[in-house]
Amino acid sequence: DDPEMVQGKFCQVIRGDDKLGPVVCSILHYAKPGDLKDDLNRQWKERHPNMPSSLSLSKIRNLKSEALIGCHKIGIDVGTVALACVYLERLCFKRIVTKSNR
Repeated sequence: DDPEMVQGKFCQVIRGDDKLGPVVCSILHYAKPGDLKDDLNRQWKERHPNMPSSLSLSKIRNLKSEALIGCHKIGIDVGTVALACVYLERLCFKRIVTKSNR
């Protein structure tokens, strides 16, 4: 899960130059949640073409979210779930996690 992948094509960043000075401005265009999700999944597939097609960025983020909610329900330390999420990502990159066993 790349933390830099949060905006997709719906954000424009303007950086200052000699005329503007040291200014950074972000313009966020409205996007339907489904369109944003599709765009982020597409970017993720482009960055990681060797990942199984059944595994998307939104699915990995959903699994992480469910793990965090589950840890709060049963009283497990959040650090344990954080390590589990790191191991999940490593297994995904090694192509061990698939649709049938996640």
